[in-house]
Amino acid sequence: MPHDGRSVVTTRTCSPALQVAASATLKEMGASSHYVYIYRDPDTRAIRYVGKGTGDRVDKVVRDIFDQKDAEKIAERVAKQDKQAVAQWFRRLAGKRIAPAVDIMECADEEQALAIEAGLISALWGEPGLLNAVHGHHREFVPLGLPTALSRSQYKSPLTRDEVASLGGALVVYVSAASFFGSDGRKGAAPRRHMNPADVHARIRAWWQVGKQVQQWAANPADAPTLLIGMTGPPRQRWVWGSVRLDRRGWSNLTPDGGLYQLPTRSSSPVTDRDVNAGQLRGRRTGYGEFGPMTTKTGARRFGSWTSQFFDVVEH
Repeated sequence: MPHDGRSVVTTRTCSPALQVAASATLKEMGASSHYVYIYRDPDTRAIRYVGKGTGDRVDKVVRDIFDQKDAEKIAERVAKQDKQAVAQWFRRLAGKRIAPAVDIMECADEEQALAIEAGLISALWGEPGLLNAVHGHHREFVPLGLPTALSRSQYKSPLTRDEVASLGGALVVYVSAASFFGSDGRKGAAPRRHMNPADVHARIRAWWQVGKQVQQWAANPADAPTLLIGMTGPPRQRWVWGSVRLDRRGWSNLTPDGGLYQLPTRSSSPVTDRDVNAGQLRGRRTGYGEFGPMTTKTGARRFGSWTSQFFDVVEH
């Protein structure tokens, strides 16, 4: 969608004096003008938050952060549903006496601003560091990497541990955006990468350090979970990248490779979109702290950085 946009980027220090360019642009646009703004990390330039506004909303937020005003109140003006994570970031910046770097894109009207905001969030969904917890004003943009038919999956209620248990349990694995090279060749779960179902299936299926579980389920197939669920994205924007049915009769036929296993799945040949959407879970957001083999001091579950911490078992 075309728009008469221009980008204004604050400097790293983001002092009030260095906000002149952004302030001038907002004044030129007028109090009733609509725009989309992007808050970036002032050190890495990574995009942290996307929103829309009018008037001097962005300028006032940046100045208040620099002046170390109440981060919770500032964050509430920016994002009600994302407030906690945004406030935490604002407090860290205020402690350093810096504020977010800002990009501003002028829009023709509110409808255009809403569409651009939603499109940007969709394109960035699942990227590490992004603080948006919901898609822009519930516009139905499909997260990149998902079939169009699953456009509404993101708007369903967040997936919980209890719901997974009710579906027959699952082996939940965390899939990063990193790709493998050489003879392996499996691709990472980058949302912007459109992948066919066979690639999604291959990445979720292998290779996992589940030797203890393999022995247990080979001896007692009835105890084995029904689903293999691959999740991706940062903790507060985590979502189901793919869900596959497991073959409970296949655990006794597995041979490890360096202590890692390729899991027994029930899929057609060739693999279809339906095969990687078992239980209609693909594209669903997950509840924060619901999955992972480790727990934080607050009781939230999380995945770790060791191979043995890349999976979680949800019993049925």
